[in-house]
Amino acid sequence: MKTESDTKNKWLATISLILGTLSFGFAFVSCLPILWGRHTGGQDAILLALGMLALLIMLGGLILGIPGFIVGVIALVRFRKQRDHNRIMRMAVVGILLSSLGGATLFIFLVVPLLLTPK
Repeated sequence: MKTESDTKNKWLATISLILGTLSFGFAFVSCLPILWGRHTGGQDAILLALGMLALLIMLGGLILGIPGFIVGVIALVRFRKQRDHNRIMRMAVVGILLSSLGGATLFIFLVVPLLLTPK
């Protein structure tokens, strides 16, 4: 029998999965404007605009990834007490993983090039 808390916890797991998917998707979509600009051999102004667009998309992924991770952890902790909801626990774990991968991808795309750039 489903209780009200089960329904709320299922929503938490679903929200975590959606936010994690969006964060992970934004992380990879943010590469497209830069790759497209380099492929077309655009001018400096066009490349700057595309780079700013990519940065905004990356930040959107980061803004969605942090709450996705937090909500996924909350759902996982709540469902650990109830051992009969494996599907919902898996949704929470996948949401946590996608949020983490989205954040790690953004870290690689933003921080690693800054560290490798010669001064």
